[in-house]
Amino acid sequence: MYERAVADRREWISALLECSIAAAAPELELEDYAAFNVGALTDHEDVDLGVVVASIEARQQFATAFAPLSKTFVRFASKLQLFLSEALPIARTGGMIEEYEEIVRRPMRSVVIVMQLLGAQYLSGSRRLARVFEDRITSRYYA
Repeated sequence: MYERAVADRREWISALLECSIAAAAPELELEDYAAFNVGALTDHEDVDLGVVVASIEARQQFATAFAPLSKTFVRFASKLQLFLSEALPIARTGGMIEEYEEIVRRPMRSVVIVMQLLGAQYLSGSRRLARVFEDRITSRYYA
């Protein structure tokens, strides 16, 4: 039953996220970003979102869309948290692969950040960018 609740909530959050981003940033293509759940979807009152962007332009577009996106989530789901991207060298709403690589190369990286990276679950956006993120970031923690 718990697994089904997690799957249902993840599906619902994914759909709301994709629709909200499309409405808030119509110029942002699905291939421009990959959004991940990096927390627990059913045990907490918020959605811990990790966002990977394909370019500086995509990052700017996503940043512009974040206020209306967050407002939609507060209204229909729960608040959004960006703890993972706040750990980037310069805190932003989303980061490029190279910026996340900087995080994992730090000798004093946070255990919480590592756990969020290990548990990252794709929600929406580019599946190709999500695979690159998993290959270059998450997989380095697995033997």
